[in-house]
Amino acid sequence: MLGGRTGLIAIGLLLAGCTTNTAQFTCPSPQVFGPVGEVTKFVPGPGRDLTDVVLEAGITVFGGFCDADLERDGSGSILIELTLLIEASRGPANDEGGGQLVYFVALTDAALDEVIEKSTFDAPITFPRNAGRVSLNEVVELEIPVQPGVSGADFGVLVGFQLTDEEIQYNLNKRG
Repeated sequence: MLGGRTGLIAIGLLLAGCTTNTAQFTCPSPQVFGPVGEVTKFVPGPGRDLTDVVLEAGITVFGGFCDADLERDGSGSILIELTLLIEASRGPANDEGGGQLVYFVALTDAALDEVIEKSTFDAPITFPRNAGRVSLNEVVELEIPVQPGVSGADFGVLVGFQLTDEEIQYNLNKRG
């Protein structure tokens, strides 16, 4: 869901994290996943120079909070709410005044190697007349069932754009 509306990811795993009235827990720290934290969209075809750019965008974790509703034994649920900021710039090839982006939020293991659960969300971009930049605030909630004995420090949260292999390679080539 987009633009200030709330998307919900129900994750069926064992995770304890955050703060409650009865105990102190650790929450996973959300972060933008390197090569998919930005995107450049081009017009269809082989051209990949500045005149072929439809839009460019970046995503950051702007804020959020974590809370838990736990029983004495540590079971219950936690809620992580992330506020993501998507900033987009209109490219010279953008004749339609907008574009479509897709971003993801993923729960991973602590090493950020294995995705446990991942959800994607649409983010339509509309540039007002004569505007070259727009910003969207996206709010995503992760509701996670909790069982005793598992720490939030055992998990990570990654966000980024859902990109094609070509778009990832473009980003990697830009960096280095």
